Amino acid sequence: MEALLGESLVGKAGAGIPVKSIAGEGKVVGLYFSAHWCPPCRGFTPQLVQWYKTFRESANGKQLEIVFISSDRDESSWQEYYGEMPWLALCFQERDRKAKLSKQFKVKGIPMLVFVDGSTGKKITDQGRNIVQEDPNGEKFPWEPETIGDILKGSLLSTNGQEVGMDSLDGCILALYFSAHWCPPCKHFTPELIKTYKKIRQDGKKFEIIFCSSDRDEASFKEYFGTMPWLALPFGDERKQKLASLFNIEGIPALIIIGENRKVITKEARGVIEKDSEGKDFPWYPKPLNELTNATGSLINEETCLVYLTDGKEKSMRQAQEALHDQAEALFKETDQNLYFFYGGEDDICDSLRDYCKLGTSNTALFIIDANDGKIFVHSATDTDVINKDVVAEFVSSWQQGKVEPRNL
Repeated sequence: MEALLGESLVGKAGAGIPVKSIAGEGKVVGLYFSAHWCPPCRGFTPQLVQWYKTFRESANGKQLEIVFISSDRDESSWQEYYGEMPWLALCFQERDRKAKLSKQFKVKGIPMLVFVDGSTGKKITDQGRNIVQEDPNGEKFPWEPETIGDILKGSLLSTNGQEVGMDSLDGCILALYFSAHWCPPCKHFTPELIKTYKKIRQDGKKFEIIFCSSDRDEASFKEYFGTMPWLALPFGDERKQKLASLFNIEGIPALIIIGENRKVITKEARGVIEKDSEGKDFPWYPKPLNELTNATGSLINEETCLVYLTDGKEKSMRQAQEALHDQAEALFKETDQNLYFFYGGEDDICDSLRDYCKLGTSNTALFIIDANDGKIFVHSATDTDVINKDVVAEFVSSWQQGKVEPRNL
């Protein structure tokens, strides 16, 4: 926990509360990302205060502590807001640690409540807000998330109305398809997905899709599901919301590919299928190095990425792949991969990225972008004949050691 929060925190009586005092086996720490200026935060904080007080009086009360991680713009706002809270806080001056925590737990919006293991500091769940709403007395402490397999247990529907047991899908690659009849992009994507589904099945591969409906009424669900050749969760089934929360589904259509072991293969299957409609690369395991396209580029908004942009000519694209290959392979093998590799040329997303990053008129650019932190690290080279695997290795090493000066996006 000290690696996560430092040696001490601020308490109601002032600074100097040892982090060790809230750490330990069986304990849970809630990281509350919030700010005084944020209306949704101001609405949620009183609810969290009441929930916290109720929980602290329960049998497990001493096993939980919450730490306020502030996004306030000045210390006086932080002090005023923290005055409403009965828990601990990260010192306002620790802006670098706050930024690191926000990046580590992928905080894209506030309020956000993340529960971590008090012994290891590892994330238990980032669905703390839902827990406050759904478990008002803390009866499900310590809120270990259900596995995909646990959530999916039960019956599914076939298009003929018959129930199908999940055990009949053992050994299958699964796709969870979040979609709805009222959604125009969904209605456009569904026919394309049907073609890919049928092609993969015709090739003899064990593959099944489960429709997870966001339809507003059962009649719409039945009409839409009637156009699909796969299975579905029954309309209104609570498993749909659990899966949506597990995968942080914020927009539809969304397609998640699940392996035979019920572990995630990819959360970006919609874009992948748009590029590989024949399913040649099924089941679309992640690759160390990817071409930057609209189908693959969503990761740039979520992770730190090294990007090598070229003029799009065959020779340049080949040189980019060769230059990036070794570093991409090496970091891909790491347990906690923290850098993802892309090369690109003439795709629209490459032009948009050039403009967004203010890279100038040169076709060639090598840079590391951290969109979550609003930073970009740009290499000085602008010639594909100069950028080779040694240049890339040195650039990555310098970035890892903090020797590359960033600029704001």
